[in-house]
Amino acid sequence: MANESARASSTETIDYLRADEATKQRVLEGLADQLTRSYEIEQGAAQRYFADYLERGSEMSRLRLYYRPDGTLGGHLMMKVERVNLADGPCWLVAQGAAFDPDQRGGFGRRQAFFVKENLKFFLRGPRRRAFLKSSWVHPATFYAVTRHFPRCYPSLKTPFIPPEVAPAYEASFGARESYGADYPFTTRYPLTHLRDVGEADRARAQDIAKGNEYVAFFLRHNPEFHLGYSLNTLAPFTTLNVLGSALDHLIRGRRPRPGRK
Repeated sequence: MANESARASSTETIDYLRADEATKQRVLEGLADQLTRSYEIEQGAAQRYFADYLERGSEMSRLRLYYRPDGTLGGHLMMKVERVNLADGPCWLVAQGAAFDPDQRGGFGRRQAFFVKENLKFFLRGPRRRAFLKSSWVHPATFYAVTRHFPRCYPSLKTPFIPPEVAPAYEASFGARESYGADYPFTTRYPLTHLRDVGEADRARAQDIAKGNEYVAFFLRHNPEFHLGYSLNTLAPFTTLNVLGSALDHLIRGRRPRPGRK
């Protein structure tokens, strides 16, 4: 473990599929503890959810874990790679997620370095294979923080539709989920349905921010009831433009001077 954040006293990176059973159980218990503080879900069900998610169909599952001084898990980043066979050949879907307790939030831009590095490694292992970053956005803040750095993302502010060549992969990624309604084709019920700390206050705040932020406004047009447990689903192709573009953007933002830093 190594120091990384003023809020988290230590961090740990886990290659879940290669970990021993004791490590897997420890990780599942920590993730479940964190989850039950935000979601209406029992501890046992939370552990089963994470075990199924990390193992089912996975070629790779990696986590970055953030611990408080007392050893409890305060946040995590997660990346999973799965291969699906479509009618015209194989396709790789890369899912990424992040969750932090309220006292551990902040500094997400720096923490995104984990995803930038993992994306680069995955891309360089097979730059010609068809692959997509698969995302289910349950909050406009994370949608804005991430999608604005991808030149190509579907749907998005720049491309508010699913291109025909992407449609089979999109259906394979999200087609089995419960739809929000015919007028909202990109929005579905999130597998875990309700965040305790996301409610009407967050919705009202997002509506106010949307007046001056076109990304948040786009999110709310397509997912107006995110506070009830719905997600806006996107795919971003793993192309040279997307992967290197997002990495360069992260590097540039990291070099910008911060308040109080000379």
